[in-house]
Amino acid sequence: MNNKRTKVFAGILAAAFVMAAGAGKTLAAKEENVKISRKEALEIAAEDAKVEKDEIERSRVEFEHEDGRFVYNVEFYTDKKEYDYEINAETGKILEVDFEIDREFKDASWMEDAKISEKEAQQIALEEVPGASEDDVYLELDYDDGRLLYEGEIFYDSYEYEFEINAETGDIESWEKESIWD
Repeated sequence: MNNKRTKVFAGILAAAFVMAAGAGKTLAAKEENVKISRKEALEIAAEDAKVEKDEIERSRVEFEHEDGRFVYNVEFYTDKKEYDYEINAETGKILEVDFEIDREFKDASWMEDAKISEKEAQQIALEEVPGASEDDVYLELDYDDGRLLYEGEIFYDSYEYEFEINAETGDIESWEKESIWD
């Protein structure tokens, strides 16, 4: 009896895993077929915010399925503001907008202590993920537990990499990799 339950449970787990893997592939396939690209979603958000392309210091655009529709969650930073947009991936319609003055700019004197530039930290991270480009990287300088760290993410080839790079030494302090379908 116990062996039978184990087999049934294992079968259910296997089926759930196959369905989850299929759902991830479906999401990737759906992104290829939507009318608005990631680049266009960023352009729509920047135009709405009245921000020129060269004013954007860093950005991240994620494709998701929310509330029965496909959307892009767009986040970008300018000199002192953080913008967050949710844009319908089929129509380009802006669904949500939020922006604020980034807290780090209120007293950012500690940022001057970084010996590694954001560009250098970006290159250190990209060396760990062959094939990824600057467009796949999101970085932010943070003062955490008495240390200056670049906290970042790379979204590339169906994986999300999360990392911390010491802003004084350039050493990778932490590195995690997981499938974006998890």
